[in-house]
Amino acid sequence: MKKICFGGALLLFVLLMSQPSLAAQEITQPQISIIGNSSADKLTMASPPAFHFGKFEITDSPLVLKAKGDSDLQVIDTRGLGSGWQVQTKISAFESASHNSLTGVAMTLEATAVKATDPENQSAPPKTTRIQLNESSQTIFLADKMAGLGGWQADFSSKESLQLVIPSGNRPGNYSATFTWELVDVPQ
Repeated sequence: MKKICFGGALLLFVLLMSQPSLAAQEITQPQISIIGNSSADKLTMASPPAFHFGKFEITDSPLVLKAKGDSDLQVIDTRGLGSGWQVQTKISAFESASHNSLTGVAMTLEATAVKATDPENQSAPPKTTRIQLNESSQTIFLADKMAGLGGWQADFSSKESLQLVIPSGNRPGNYSATFTWELVDVPQ
C-alpha cells in the first residue's frame, strides 16, 4: 500500500510539474509626458547673416559681385505646435552718405543647405528658396505645418549665396543698404 501511495504521489507531482505555470501575466505600458517649459516655449531667430562685397572700380560694363554671409541663419522652434514658420527678408536701396543711390541693381539670394542643430532631429526639415531681393518682404526660409520643430540652420556662410549686379552708369561712392529679417510664426 505504501508503494501505491508513494507511486500515486510521484505521478501527481510529475503531472503538476508538466502543466504550464498558472502565474498571472500582466502587461504594462510605459508612459511619458513631455511638457513645455514656459520659459523655453518660443520661436526665435538668431544670427541673421550680414553680407560684405568689398571695394570695386567702376567699369563700362555691369559689375557682378558675390558675397557670402558672416553667419548662418538659425531658427529655433520649441513651441511643439507644429504650426510652421517662415523667415522673410527685404533690403533697402543702396545709398551713399551723400544721398546718392545705386540704380538698376539686381540682387539674388540663393537657396542654401539646411541642417538641424541636433543631428537626431526627427522633424521634417524646413526649406530655403531663391529670391530676388527688393524692398518687399519675401520668404527665404520656410517650415510647413509639422516641419521645422527644434533648431535649424540655413547655411549662408560657407558659399557665396548673395549676388549683386550693378549696371554701368552709377556714381562712385561708398554705398550701403539695410537687410531686414523677420520671423513670422505661420507658414505661407
